[in-house]
Amino acid sequence: MSILHHCQIETQEAVENIDAILSVEGIDVGLIGPNDLSISLGIPDQMNSETLLKAIDRSRGDSEEEKEGDRYSYRKYRGD
Repeated sequence: MSILHHCQIETQEAVENIDAILSVEGIDVGLIGPNDLSISLGIPDQMNSETLLKAIDRSRGDSEEEKEGDRYSYRKYRGD
């Protein structure tokens, strides 16, 4: 049996500290919570807001080329 350890990325502070959060030993995945994140950013329920989408992209570590897929997903810590 395998156990997956994840953390919720649902605040502006979490987005700003995403690398430190995901570098914690034992954390496998950071799961973005767009509704709570939009509230934290002061734009509740504005799922197509550029502010929210940029925060999601930052959380995922996306470059311009990587933005094609599902924005509402997770980022697995890639390690060194």
